[in-house]
Amino acid sequence: MTDLHARRVTDSASFGADPNEFESFALPTRRRWPFLVAGILLGAGGAAGAGFAFDTDAPTADVEPGIDLQLATAPVEIRDLIEELEWLADLGYGTAVDIAAPVDGTVTSAVDVGTVLRRGDVALEIDETPLVILYGTVPNWRDLADGDEGPDVTQLETNLVALGYDPEGTVTIDEEFTARTEHMVERWQEDLGVEVTGEVSIADFVVVDGPVSVTTAPAVGQAARSGSLLAGVSARALTTTVVGDALGEITQILDIGADIEEGTVLYVADGVSVPAPDSLAGTQVSAHLHEPGDLLTTSRPVMEVSVQTLSVVVPVGLASSGDFVVGQVVSVELPDESVAAGAVVEIGEVAQTSGPGNDPTIDVTIEFTELVDDSLPASEVTVIVAGDSVLDALVVPTRALVTLSEGGFAVEKVLEDGTTVLVGVETGAFTDGVVEVEVEANQLQPGDELVVPQ
Repeated sequence: MTDLHARRVTDSASFGADPNEFESFALPTRRRWPFLVAGILLGAGGAAGAGFAFDTDAPTADVEPGIDLQLATAPVEIRDLIEELEWLADLGYGTAVDIAAPVDGTVTSAVDVGTVLRRGDVALEIDETPLVILYGTVPNWRDLADGDEGPDVTQLETNLVALGYDPEGTVTIDEEFTARTEHMVERWQEDLGVEVTGEVSIADFVVVDGPVSVTTAPAVGQAARSGSLLAGVSARALTTTVVGDALGEITQILDIGADIEEGTVLYVADGVSVPAPDSLAGTQVSAHLHEPGDLLTTSRPVMEVSVQTLSVVVPVGLASSGDFVVGQVVSVELPDESVAAGAVVEIGEVAQTSGPGNDPTIDVTIEFTELVDDSLPASEVTVIVAGDSVLDALVVPTRALVTLSEGGFAVEKVLEDGTTVLVGVETGAFTDGVVEVEVEANQLQPGDELVVPQ
């Protein structure tokens, strides 16, 4: 991978917009803005190659006979230009998690690698018994039944309520497995198509921190041995369920995607505002489990908050590592062509090489500062970084440039009487459609009209 994959420049008003609006050019590491436009024009043949002949001693341009060109005009403008650097990077996910076979048997069903699993999804089946994904932090270390107590009971009840198995709102989420808990389990078992017992087996589910992506999957027909590795997943988000501690009708709830800081109001019920505890600072709202107008009863799940583990790693050549600093804001163009905001969180200190003859690189890690679609596959993405800038630049349309026979560039300025005159220009930074120019003795002013091919 070369140090710099592409460079492009846009005006400040367009920075962060759809990157497909701009052209990209593979360039060397060194920034040479004046040569960019020249290279483009000369590569296209330039104005002279298109049939223009200029007499630089004359005030107007002469066009060779026989060429019928439709001409229009475009204005000279003042703009802020910002250079954009593009880097190819890898979109990936969090720490890998191994799923061990809970019992001996045969794999009778399994999802494909790349599948995103969320709460309630079936990861695989052993002897036609489904292994279900639930969210939490307490591993399923025992069977659960009426009368059992502990944080794993709280976790089970939270998941079943969030999955909709207490539509009447009669279950109190606590550490006690009661008859109402048993009723939820029975409904869940009916939907799964398994024997309805009202008891939960250690082989029924696997606990993860949030949505996961399947990285390895068993083959159907494969033998499963209790405790042996059966599948692998990687965390896409660390998710926490917020359980309500204010009762009554919900009149307000924080929007999905909203950032949460210490003291942020999560929701309002019967006029009581519920602030976020310190432990949720830095998370974002990822799902609503209640909506405004719903009646909130004791210990009901209100929302889910998450910290995404999606991250972007950019291999950067040592000579270009100065383009990044920790805390720097960047844009990431995703596989679905959307653009999301991110920030540099780590710059590697140890250089790596990908093979003989390749330049050493360091890894720059970027994390998203907004929620993005967690169904995106791990893939190659583009990181867009703001580079050098030119403020209050005098710019003209690139198609207004004409190549002079003796070298260099000029533009054809329309005078008040309708005649035109060639004005020599020095080119500088460019964006899609315009180029910075320098002229002598204020020969161009903002608002001047220039001839452009139609």
